[in-house]
Amino acid sequence: MKQKTQKLTYIIAHGVLVVFLSSIVLYLLLHRILPQPFETGTHDRLEPIAPFLLPTFLHIILSFIGMVPALYLPATSKNEIERVLMPPMYLSMTLTNIPVIVHAMAYREMGLIGMNPVARIYVFAILFTTILLLFMGLFHLGINTSKIFQFTLLAALGCILIAVMVPLSVAMNPMDQTMWITDRQFFLIPLLVGVIAGFNYLAIYLRERLQHSLFQSISIILIISGYLLNVSRMSGPMVWLGIIFFGIGIVIGIPRGRFSQIQ
Repeated sequence: MKQKTQKLTYIIAHGVLVVFLSSIVLYLLLHRILPQPFETGTHDRLEPIAPFLLPTFLHIILSFIGMVPALYLPATSKNEIERVLMPPMYLSMTLTNIPVIVHAMAYREMGLIGMNPVARIYVFAILFTTILLLFMGLFHLGINTSKIFQFTLLAALGCILIAVMVPLSVAMNPMDQTMWITDRQFFLIPLLVGVIAGFNYLAIYLRERLQHSLFQSISIILIISGYLLNVSRMSGPMVWLGIIFFGIGIVIGIPRGRFSQIQ
């Protein structure tokens, strides 16, 4: 009964977040595509984020699609870590798209006062997602799985502390969240941690050399790659490549009998 309640809570909370954020993205996307005869000059405001709107929408939807199967992974020792960490990881991934709130407010010229909390949630989501990806590999490599909750809680508190302390300048570049953080080297943190997380899963496969480990490693490495490309926002094509990697990784990780990474 407790597990069913927990699963339902995840689905409802994540579902509400997906509907809210995707609605904002669709609003911006429609205003970008359709002419606005009575709103002169507003069309150009969306130019900086135009290449990222559709990938952002797909990322939000795919994060929810990935989370649901993760809640129903078979209750085996091989899946114990993913069953615990994947649902909050996907929820946190969805939160990395929260800058669309600021984009919408900047587009409507509603003022950016009070948008720092949104930016700090964005910073927290980036850090927490990356840490959870790292933890999934580390627990497979030998950390006591009975400490998952404690490690996750400490990680969340640490990410909150960093997010609160990081200097921000949202008003200077409201349409580009990669410019919100004053210290540009900040993004090296999720990049380096993400790369380490990917190598963890490569090490898991090389150690076990099982079909389960192969599919699991490919799935998670693709998800990590897609996540990092999406967060970096280097260019429209690179973000699209990230979405492709992300989607393929989720599909490979979906339980589907003997060809699944989960057995």
